[in-house]
Amino acid sequence: MLLFFFLNNFLLAQDIHFSQFWMNPIAVNPAAVGFYDGNFRIGAYNRSQWFSITKAYQTNGLWFDVPLAKRSSHQDIFGLGMTFDFDQAGDSKFTSLQSNLMLSYIRALNRKNNHFLMIGISGGIAQRTINYASLSFDEQFKADIYNNSNPITETFPTSSFLFGDCGIGLQWFYQPSNAFYYQLGVSAFHLNRPRQSLLKDKSIYMPIKGNIQLTAGFGINTTMIITPSVFYSQQGQYRELLLGCLYTYIISRDLEGVLSKFEIGLDYRWNDAIYIVMGSEFKRIRINISYDFNVSKLLPASDARGGIEISLYYILKKKKVFKRESIPCPIF
Repeated sequence: MLLFFFLNNFLLAQDIHFSQFWMNPIAVNPAAVGFYDGNFRIGAYNRSQWFSITKAYQTNGLWFDVPLAKRSSHQDIFGLGMTFDFDQAGDSKFTSLQSNLMLSYIRALNRKNNHFLMIGISGGIAQRTINYASLSFDEQFKADIYNNSNPITETFPTSSFLFGDCGIGLQWFYQPSNAFYYQLGVSAFHLNRPRQSLLKDKSIYMPIKGNIQLTAGFGINTTMIITPSVFYSQQGQYRELLLGCLYTYIISRDLEGVLSKFEIGLDYRWNDAIYIVMGSEFKRIRINISYDFNVSKLLPASDARGGIEISLYYILKKKKVFKRESIPCPIF
C-alpha cells in the first residue's frame, strides 16, 4: 500500500512524452496547428516501453489538424486541430484518456510568406482510472505466502476522476532561402493546474508543463538535408532534454512537389537514453520508427532496453483547378 501512495504522487505528476516530438507537432505546441503545405493532416502514434521491468507501458494517440482559412497574398492562417491520447501503465492498468481541441492563428510577417509568427491555445477533458484488483497488499500475505483471494481492509475513495485542461503556445518560423529554415517554439500546458488525486486529496495538483523547441534545417545540396534539434521540457521536478540530428535523402520529387525520401537520425535523451530513428515519406505519407537504448541508472534492470515508438502522418493536398474565363482574353 505504501508503494501505491508513492505512485499516486509520482505518476500523476508527469505527462506522456515522445521521442519523435517532430512527428506529433500539435501535441507539443498548439501554435503548430494548420502550419503545413496542404488541406488536411492526420497522424497516429504508438509507444511501448519498459518491457524488461514490468508490463510494457503503452501509449497510443490519434490527431488531426486543418487550416480553416488562408490568404494567398499575405498568408495568414487560422487552424483547427484535435488530439486523442490513451496511455496505460503497469500492473494496475493506470489509464489516462484525454482529448484536446486546439485553435491557432498564424501571421505572415512579410509578403514573401517565408517568415511567420504563430499562437495557439488548447483545451480539453481527461479521465484517469486505476484497477485496484490488480494490486497486491500486505494483508494478502499469510505466513509469507501470497494469496490474492485473501480479503483486505483497505478502502479507496475512487478509482477514476475527470478533469479539464488548457494550454497555450507560441512559435516562430523563418526560411530565408529554399535551403535553410529556423523554427523556435515555446508552450505551456495545464495552466489551470487540475487536481490529481485518487485519494481525493485537494492539495495535489498537476504541475504546469513547459516546452521549448529549436529546430533548424540545412540543405547540403538538392538531395540531402540535415535537421538538428533541441527539445527541453520541464514539469515540476521532472526535466527532459533531447538533442538530436536527422539526415534526409530525397529520392525523387514530382512536378507537384511531392517528395519520396529516406531519413535516419541519432538522438540523445540526457541521462536517460540514446535512440535511433529511421523513416521514409512516400505520396505524402511519412512514417518514423525509433528505438530507445536505456543508459540511465535503470540500466542493470532494463538491460539497455527502453522503448519502441512508431509515428506516422498523412497530408492531403487538393490539386489546383484552373477555371476557364467566361470571356477568353486573346494574347497579342
